[in-house]
Amino acid sequence: MAWWRRYFLPFFIFSSVAIFVLMPLASNTWVPNNLDYLSHISAIIHARWALLMGQFPLRAITNSDGFLYPLFQFYSPSSYTVAGIIHRWGVANPFLAYKMTVWGALVVGGIYMSRLSYWLTLSRPIAMLSGLVYLTAPYMIIVINHIGAFNETIALGLLPAVLFYTLRCADCSYNLKGILPTALVWYLLATTHFLTFLVTSFSIVILLIMKSSQSSYHWRNVTAVIASYGFGCLLAIWYLAPIGFFSRYFVANRTFNNADYFYAYSPSLMDLLSPQAATANDLPSGMGRLMDSIAYIHPNIGLPILIAVSISIYAVLYRVKPLNRPIDNWLKPLLLLFFLMLFLTWSPFNFWQWLPPSLLFLQYSWRLLGQITWIGALLFAWCLSWFFQGKITKNAGIIIAFLSVLSVGTWFVSSNLQSTRFSEILPLIKDSDFYVIDAGKSPQFVNMVDNLLIDSVRFHQELDLRSLSPIIIPVALLQGAHEPVLSVSGHVFGAMVNQTVLLSANGVTVQKFLLMPGKFQWHISLRTILSSLKHVSILSLQFSVQNCNGRNCEKHAFAMPLDEIILEGFLSKKALLQVQQVQPYCQQQSNMTCRLKVPANVHLLELPVFYYPQLLTITLNNKVVPYFSVFYRNRLLTALIPEAGDNLISVQFRGLLWANYISAFAWQCWILLLVFVVLRSAFYKC
Repeated sequence: MAWWRRYFLPFFIFSSVAIFVLMPLASNTWVPNNLDYLSHISAIIHARWALLMGQFPLRAITNSDGFLYPLFQFYSPSSYTVAGIIHRWGVANPFLAYKMTVWGALVVGGIYMSRLSYWLTLSRPIAMLSGLVYLTAPYMIIVINHIGAFNETIALGLLPAVLFYTLRCADCSYNLKGILPTALVWYLLATTHFLTFLVTSFSIVILLIMKSSQSSYHWRNVTAVIASYGFGCLLAIWYLAPIGFFSRYFVANRTFNNADYFYAYSPSLMDLLSPQAATANDLPSGMGRLMDSIAYIHPNIGLPILIAVSISIYAVLYRVKPLNRPIDNWLKPLLLLFFLMLFLTWSPFNFWQWLPPSLLFLQYSWRLLGQITWIGALLFAWCLSWFFQGKITKNAGIIIAFLSVLSVGTWFVSSNLQSTRFSEILPLIKDSDFYVIDAGKSPQFVNMVDNLLIDSVRFHQELDLRSLSPIIIPVALLQGAHEPVLSVSGHVFGAMVNQTVLLSANGVTVQKFLLMPGKFQWHISLRTILSSLKHVSILSLQFSVQNCNGRNCEKHAFAMPLDEIILEGFLSKKALLQVQQVQPYCQQQSNMTCRLKVPANVHLLELPVFYYPQLLTITLNNKVVPYFSVFYRNRLLTALIPEAGDNLISVQFRGLLWANYISAFAWQCWILLLVFVVLRSAFYKC
């Protein structure tokens, strides 16, 4: 076969297919009206800035509150690094960088699915069709065009490469030349989408166990697989180790601990099997015009894969004569793995409630469709190989390709697009506190308390005096406070002007406020209130409007908007520099640097940096100093003891030092081994 047909033709075909799949995102200025897209574009802009400031590997960004937030340490550094590089040195439009990264991943996925299928079927046309079915599967279109799952899309593009190298490693006498790329693709998968990495690890282990039940592997093959996987994990340990140690303490764990919620969002069997996609109408959302992306997907296996599974079942049940191709040995394991993944995606009963809550990290069971897709693509390759006896004609191939693409046409819905100024979406990192330590569930990390955010309009669509519930404060919480104060801020307008608001404590009126038009902020001394009450363990505070009885009080005009309610005064303000006082003197480069003069009476300084034990290196006037945690509003911030006078503070988010050393050593070994292999001009034959 001519070299251009062997190398250039697959690239051209899968490049064209990738462009076809990305057609709903064709515009470079109109972005789908979905928060996930905007969040990923914002992260790409942050990645570009981090690269400009000298971060490598990418670690932290500045979130919407101006705090140092280690997004890239805990979430997909590799995919954002690639997109950030394209945005930095390639294109100025971050959405175009987004699409170019996805396009590249799809091309890689198509080529490696084709290579894997060719290794198993020994037919290039069948291999090309298998890659086509993989790239145009409904789930692939869903993650790209319906929910904007940028990192999962990149991972699905890398997944065939992981399968190609790992399965060859297991089935052949593999040498060092094969172990190195296997380790590299596992590293890339782990640092691109952690969930896909875990699920793929599980799938391949199960597949190899089922395959070994048919014919046992030589110990060298098993050793090669374990060594490759372990080597890849060592390369990524700088990223994996902090996740392993700290993930259970993150705010993200609030979302993934309810088995009933998890099961409620499982797709129905009809959704998975029906070839007719359906989409919902626009839904109201807390983000205004932004769509609820879950309502716009139709989790489905896809008609080509369903046909392939049906034929495979027939072949196994009736023991059809194999063609003595390598893929024949994988038919039963692939089919069993398909049904296992299908059961995990949909089941008639909620078995998740009996499993450890940590397994709910998937968020939604339909995310296992990524595994079903690659299994189905390989079963599709087997069916074509068996049906056409390994020799498919050009016309048959064209017809099958056309029908495969036609079967997923209903998933190419018109996206709800909006014109976007990319400079305005920089703060729109979705869940910008997802990887922050949850102090409420992990009080062992709290060293000191500055203030507590009791309520804020940021947590509600609206917060007003009329709908405010009683504020319950344990008296024991206030005993160690320096000067406990309840701070209430909001706005007065309309019928509330000149009204009198009463504050009652445990049913007794203790204070009155006359409402004047404009912004207000009340500072209510709780020590004064406690002195008027005797022997109480709970302080119950309630606001009400004087002489407000009957229907008039229910009118919207009497709903006085509140901004936030804060319980503060735990620390002496004279001895403390709060974060809002420090923040103007800080700037982020490769590290965050703060330059300020500190009075002699200040003994604690809060930094605009989220607190993580062992993951930060902080220097004060070029000396490494210990740091502490301070509960500020509803998050843990980092604090230190300053020096009187000029202070030069440098904060570096470095991760776990020992994991960094191991990862750096593993990368040095990988590079040296690569040089060794190249110098030896080693070659591999299966």
